[in-house]
Amino acid sequence: MINKKLLSCWAVFVFLVGSCAPAGSKYPPNKPFSPVVDLKYIDLSPFSGVPCAAPCWHNLLIDKSTKEETLVTLGTLGFIDLASIKETTTGYWDPSYESHDSVWARSILADCKEPSGVRCYQFEFLNNILKSILIFPNYTITLQNAVEYFGTPTCVSLFEWGAECAGCGIAFSWDNRQISVSVLDTRCGDGTDLCVSIRHGGKIPPDYVVQVINYYSQAWVDNNVQECFQWSGFDETNP
Repeated sequence: MINKKLLSCWAVFVFLVGSCAPAGSKYPPNKPFSPVVDLKYIDLSPFSGVPCAAPCWHNLLIDKSTKEETLVTLGTLGFIDLASIKETTTGYWDPSYESHDSVWARSILADCKEPSGVRCYQFEFLNNILKSILIFPNYTITLQNAVEYFGTPTCVSLFEWGAECAGCGIAFSWDNRQISVSVLDTRCGDGTDLCVSIRHGGKIPPDYVVQVINYYSQAWVDNNVQECFQWSGFDETNP
């Protein structure tokens, strides 16, 4: 089964960060975020529950809040570059639709205030209702940090992608919180080998740096569209 949630997430990820990859690098590396950003320009709410816990984000609710309410909220957040906010049309795949085809939706894009010019947020709306929040964190947080906060993941999903230099996308999801964190092993063939290893019971290094945080719709939970692997703990040989 194709994991369309992860596929969609990585398609956005590649589009947003591809132009920021170092010269000569096919994909962005999995390494601590640099430069270190002042704490006042960092949004730690996904891992603190302040001002509200997932699936709530800064008092916005997945499947309930409107585009207008989202724009009002963004205008109050000091870590977002307000001048960068823009709207665009995007494809959105809703698993509750019987046709199983992508539909046109609206997105709000926003940059972090620091570092300047770095896209950090994407909010997706279907029929004016918030369906997804994608966050590209401007700070370093690892898979182990996420598990320490959220507990054992409901699902571990994998996605191999790329032609010239294949990589392995890994997503940890917590359906009770409608949130996932994703990383990408970018070591070309070795990244693909990691996906194969996990499918055969291999374990994931705990120090992989989270590159995408995704708040997702209840429809993804209700329709059970993910190919899941049971999480068996981290690779203790690579703490």
